Amino acid sequence: FRKCWEDIMERRLISRGEVRIALDQMPLPVDRFCRVLLVSFRGEGSAVPYQYVLSRLRDIFPDSNMTEFQKDIVILYSYPERTFRFTMTEDQERQLNALLKRYDGFMSVGNGTHHMESLGCMYLLGKRTVDLAYLLRESRETRIFFNEDYLIYSIIDLCVQRYLESELNNDILYLTHPAVPALTRYDREHHTDLRDVLFYYLLNDCNLTATAASLYMHRNTVNNKVNQIKKIIQLELDEPKLRQRLLLSCQIMRYYEIVMQREMQ
Repeated sequence: FRKCWEDIMERRLISRGEVRIALDQMPLPVDRFCRVLLVSFRGEGSAVPYQYVLSRLRDIFPDSNMTEFQKDIVILYSYPERTFRFTMTEDQERQLNALLKRYDGFMSVGNGTHHMESLGCMYLLGKRTVDLAYLLRESRETRIFFNEDYLIYSIIDLCVQRYLESELNNDILYLTHPAVPALTRYDREHHTDLRDVLFYYLLNDCNLTATAASLYMHRNTVNNKVNQIKKIIQLELDEPKLRQRLLLSCQIMRYYEIVMQREMQ
């Protein structure tokens, strides 16, 4: 599998037919659909016993081809029928989390595809997902990241790179709705958390109860804060396009502060 994967990443295998022929020669059968699972390590790569980790991963995913590649481990997880969900048993998840924690590893789970020529792209997306999710994850205990959960940040990441290359301006906050920087300034001046409340309120489809649960707040507290937000930004939040724009702006602001490590002036 390692030789096949190197050929894919070096683009010596380009067409769907070429990749399929190579995959058909793998030690384990490759079904019609595949996901790329990527394990990346944050510590010193030389300290990771790759062969041992590979043997443990083979116990967890016994039907999957896998290999070390550039200090990562690539797992080609295949299945016969289209599905939009990746599931593991409780025992698989427990073993995987224990292994990842032991060697300071993190896993990205890619979306499924039957376009085998896109596997290299899926690997690169997974690698960027690990980098972004490591910084943006809500719990320090989380070590398994789904590309789909962080795809909007990957999109922001690509947009930011293109924006900065355009030399129009080096401040990506021009990509946000002005209400979000305004709330950020208000929070800074008054030691409040209104932007976070707005973010989770929009993320929870403007449901007060779900927002309160996400923020570990009382429902009435969230309601009061939402009313305060509306008073400050002078906008009603019942317009779907506006909600989408504000949510994206909150995510851009999180990227700005956490990934770029910049502070709004």
